[in-house]
Amino acid sequence: MSRGSSIENRSRFTDSLVNVFDSRKKSDLDSVTTDSFNMQSLNDTIEEENLQKNKDNIILNMSKEEFLESIFGPSLHLNDQNVSIKEKIRKVLLSNYLHVAIVVLVILDSLCVTIELIIEAENKNNSHALHVAEEVFKYLGFGILCIFMVEIALKIIFVFNEFRHSKLEILDAIVVVISFIAEIVVLKHDDAISAIVGLIAIFRFWRIIRIVNGFTMTVERRYEGKIDKLKQGMNALIKEIENLKEELSKKEDLLKDV
Repeated sequence: MSRGSSIENRSRFTDSLVNVFDSRKKSDLDSVTTDSFNMQSLNDTIEEENLQKNKDNIILNMSKEEFLESIFGPSLHLNDQNVSIKEKIRKVLLSNYLHVAIVVLVILDSLCVTIELIIEAENKNNSHALHVAEEVFKYLGFGILCIFMVEIALKIIFVFNEFRHSKLEILDAIVVVISFIAEIVVLKHDDAISAIVGLIAIFRFWRIIRIVNGFTMTVERRYEGKIDKLKQGMNALIKEIENLKEELSKKEDLLKDV
């Protein structure tokens, strides 16, 4: 009995040691796992900070031309004497610079129409100051419409193929022409007629479509410029590979002759 009890006690003692060892081993593994996870998180954070610093350094080291090119796309190179005047005008009409300028003018035009309508609704007492303000915004909006008419005329003359394939451009041109005619009628006729025809000026609010179209075209132009650069780089690499293959084949021929 005493011998069996002694064996049983040794077995229990051994099991307890094994359990203690397993628990310590598990604790050590958990600690190592936690430390490795923390190190990974720290490395990720450091990597993100380094990337952000690199981006900031790139932006700070950019020249004026590179910064504008990153926003508006490739430079127009209008000072190039080898390019004809017609081609220069085409570049301007299709550039992101013009799209951004037109978007700004559209916003100003919409503000002029809004303020003009508000003043007309509030000027029930025929205030001279409000009447002068209304006239100022009316002529300002008409001046912007004249710029839009010139833009449309230039696009029809120089980039007609691109113009006729864009439904948004055609809709935009129709709205501009109707608004322009309406403004002329409003400026030349009396209040009774202009009150009716002036409602057509609301069509100008449809030019907000141009804002969306302008931003869309800006993004498309930027990516087209990047794609062109990548294609040029790829073509240069292909030529370099071909030259290396030719040199390699020549050296192989020389080795064969030896």
